[in-house]
Amino acid sequence: MNGERPDPQEINERLDPALAFSDALEDNYVEEEIQPSEQLTFHSLRAWQTVLLVAIMAMMVVAVVYFTMQRPEPATPEITAPPPLPQQSPIREIVIARPPDKPGLAAEKAAIAAARAELFLWRYHIGDDASGVYLGPGDVCYCQSIKGNTLYAIREGSLLWSFGLGRWRPEQTLAMENGDVAIRNEMAMFYLDGSTGRQVWKQPAQDLPRHLATEVPTSGPFADGRGNLLFTMDACREQENPEWPGSMQKVMQCALRCADNEGRTIWQQAIDGRPGDGLVVGPDGTSYFASNHSKHGDPNRIAAINRDGKLLWQFEASTELTAQIDMLRLDAAGVLLAFSGNSNSFTGTVHALDTRSGRLLWSETGERLRLGTHRAGGAVTQAANGVLFVYGYRSGSQSDFLELFALDSRTGRINWSLNLNSEPQYDFDVCPDGRIYLITHGLLSCISPAGQVQWELQTSTSNYFQVEPAADGRIFVHNDSRIRVLDSTGQELIRLPTGNKPFAIDENGIFYTVEDGDLVAFQP
Repeated sequence: MNGERPDPQEINERLDPALAFSDALEDNYVEEEIQPSEQLTFHSLRAWQTVLLVAIMAMMVVAVVYFTMQRPEPATPEITAPPPLPQQSPIREIVIARPPDKPGLAAEKAAIAAARAELFLWRYHIGDDASGVYLGPGDVCYCQSIKGNTLYAIREGSLLWSFGLGRWRPEQTLAMENGDVAIRNEMAMFYLDGSTGRQVWKQPAQDLPRHLATEVPTSGPFADGRGNLLFTMDACREQENPEWPGSMQKVMQCALRCADNEGRTIWQQAIDGRPGDGLVVGPDGTSYFASNHSKHGDPNRIAAINRDGKLLWQFEASTELTAQIDMLRLDAAGVLLAFSGNSNSFTGTVHALDTRSGRLLWSETGERLRLGTHRAGGAVTQAANGVLFVYGYRSGSQSDFLELFALDSRTGRINWSLNLNSEPQYDFDVCPDGRIYLITHGLLSCISPAGQVQWELQTSTSNYFQVEPAADGRIFVHNDSRIRVLDSTGQELIRLPTGNKPFAIDENGIFYTVEDGDLVAFQP
């Protein structure tokens, strides 16, 4: 053993159990004898540690006892006074903390509720939101659900029948004069018996193996005025390729088909090109429909076909008109108006054709006016008195004011113009008397046939998106929260909360809309 006296700290480290266990694992570990004086030093340190630990534990016990004695005794129900306020849940506290309604708002809500109860006629639960509300003969209202793609036929709150279209959503629905119903979805045309909802016939999309193409209904249905149905089909034909003699090429075709109520094809007429969005039927049964070029360099075409299926004339627009024909409008003055353009731009064009000969009367392609479009001809229409309404800018103008233009439909001459504060949001609505209803970012304007603003209605909460003039002169204005019924001077008569839902008004003034999965009818 080493003759030097070991350091007490070194002795304590040696006697630490962890260190001792580690040292025991070493091969060269040698246990040394500890002198009595060294043991005394070690035990003295251990004693002080024990005393300190006992003192800490005693202080903790004293603290626990002290705070326990400070806690008040629980009060018995007989001697405890009730609390000043009942215990409130977080939701209830939020309701209480809500600021009171603005002055007059409670009275307005009460008036709306009272008017609603007074005007309510009936409701029918369809259990789903609706994509459209349509009216048919015999006071039948048709409601198209969204999730189920189901058409409901309802009269005075009672279900007549329902018809499901499966997975494909409906594109267009037509209630025929005889009470039958025609529906087109993305893959087929359906014809239903109006009294039972039974499917009478169906024109599905057809594969054409020879041409490696598909024949699909693309527009319609429309009535021809004689109880028959008109619709267009996307098809194709084969012809010799002029660039490669002896080889064949496919040419897209747009075929207009007329079918009777049994599904038999009465006649069919085709013109080259992809189907356009335009198809209108004149009072004499003549059909006007458009096709768009199928390849670069081909013109867009417009064809007129009489009620017997005979091609009367065909108009080929300039090959420089690369935008598709979005819409056709038929004017009472014997003018067919064809619109085309790109979405959200001022590159719209108008071609005015004589309905009897197909002769081009005039066109507006940007040299004079830069016309606005919203696709499918949005925000362009015409009145029954031979006036066309469009909006845009004057080409080459230094002022760059956005204007509403009233054009003579036969000559294209500007009758008058009116400055606008912003682009129209939706299509114009023109009454038979020539008044125009125009919507621009929450502002509804009533404009006289001479171009004078008669009155305006502004909303600060939401934008208007639909205006329906009624036969009795009242105006139904729809935004995303309510319906306002106005008189011809713009004075509000009735206000109904509806939300952003489709609606329809029949000739008797009955108002149909959808709320909370129900079709509801009111009599304003």
